[in-house]
Amino acid sequence: QGKVDEAIALYEQSMEIEEKIGNVQGKAITLGMMAQMLVQVRGDFDTAIRYFKEAIAILEKIGSPVAEQMKPDLIQVVAQKILASPQGPQLQQALESEDQATISQFIQAALAES
Repeated sequence: QGKVDEAIALYEQSMEIEEKIGNVQGKAITLGMMAQMLVQVRGDFDTAIRYFKEAIAILEKIGSPVAEQMKPDLIQVVAQKILASPQGPQLQQALESEDQATISQFIQAALAES
């Protein structure tokens, strides 16, 4: 737990530096890295989704192609959140049957509420 808190503090420090020097892409990438860590270590889907959304918005605003590269990571975290919820079995069934329409509905609904 202590190492995770330390890593988060370092990521936040990095983002402050990125902001001070005007490196908005660096800030966005750091947000994405923090999001990944929060999901993997803490299972904190909500904060991770918020960080990914913020990062993607920044990257899209500056026209960075990294925004498109980060979107699958966001979708994966949203899917993990749904799978861990009471709706998980329904999404799992849609994934197994490759029901793209249902999968898309689940993801879009979860993104809208996040």
